[in-house]
Amino acid sequence: MVAACAVLVGISYLMLDILSGMVVAPKTPVREVEAAGEFFLSTAGGEVVAMEMSADGDMLALLEEPPGGGKARLRVFDLTREKSAVFEEEISGRDLAWLGYSRLLVYEDGGNICLLDAVTLERRELTSGPERDYRPLPSPDGRYVLWTRLERGGEQGGTAQMWVMEPEGGEATPLANKAELAAWDPAGGRVVSVGKGYGAPEGGGAEYYLQVATVGRQGWEYLAPCEGEPRFLWWPSPQEALYVAPWRPSDQSATRAVWFGVSGMGETRKAASSESLGEDPSRYRFYPARRGERVAYIGDKGLEYLDHHAGRIYRYPRLSAACPLAWDEAGGWIYYCGEGGIYRVAQRGG
Repeated sequence: MVAACAVLVGISYLMLDILSGMVVAPKTPVREVEAAGEFFLSTAGGEVVAMEMSADGDMLALLEEPPGGGKARLRVFDLTREKSAVFEEEISGRDLAWLGYSRLLVYEDGGNICLLDAVTLERRELTSGPERDYRPLPSPDGRYVLWTRLERGGEQGGTAQMWVMEPEGGEATPLANKAELAAWDPAGGRVVSVGKGYGAPEGGGAEYYLQVATVGRQGWEYLAPCEGEPRFLWWPSPQEALYVAPWRPSDQSATRAVWFGVSGMGETRKAASSESLGEDPSRYRFYPARRGERVAYIGDKGLEYLDHHAGRIYRYPRLSAACPLAWDEAGGWIYYCGEGGIYRVAQRGG
């Protein structure tokens, strides 16, 4: 009976496509998880603006801004030592990330990109000079660090670029002009981003497209046009990059957020959707897992994540969760912010 219903639903969607000529957004299955969050770590009472778990699940790094403003405090915890902070420092920056599967932490401080060895506690600057370097983004395998460089004096005259380097003694080199929503491919050799042009064939407004840059070559290469304005870009598998954008079907019903998948050949498909994402996906923050395939966010119906490989959404409707989020893939946890500190909840799915 269930199989018959599934067939009928599939036929109904096919008939709707044929009869109305519109492309239906996929109805991604949702599994609601009744799970209670577990209190994990107290914070100092400020706002946690960034949080990252090391690949082995033993180190937690977070940035916390004090009440009333001021410099953020970078705190690194060794979770094998009764959650003790092994490193604390006030910094001027809001971005941090672990370098691949190591215990090396990359972060921005005062316009420079810094590297902290969380074992020896040795800290060094990867970049220094009059330029402002910010938004460090390591490749998934830890081979490269990507960041945005802005010449002092403003962002005029094409002075903002994306740079890349090997963190262990490599030379910093320009990759391409500054672009929005940059994301590494799973292999760590290419970067995808969003470009913007004007004069779309339909007339009026801006048109958006995906572009790719390859380490070792300078400049962006056009990949594919976008349907709508991308608000988050993600590269979960070698075969397909995904972005989330508002979309209105041809029958002029309500706008909704849809995940669009783009293949390496530039072919685009509607890959997933969630009723927890409203028509303006810029309201949400997305947190992809290091290994790809999963991305978590706080939607209108609570904490949930899209498992791209399984083609399913897992939702935790009873949790009072807030951003930022962090993945512990080794231990099977998702970390989130809540009243008084950091909480965690077990992941579900294969």
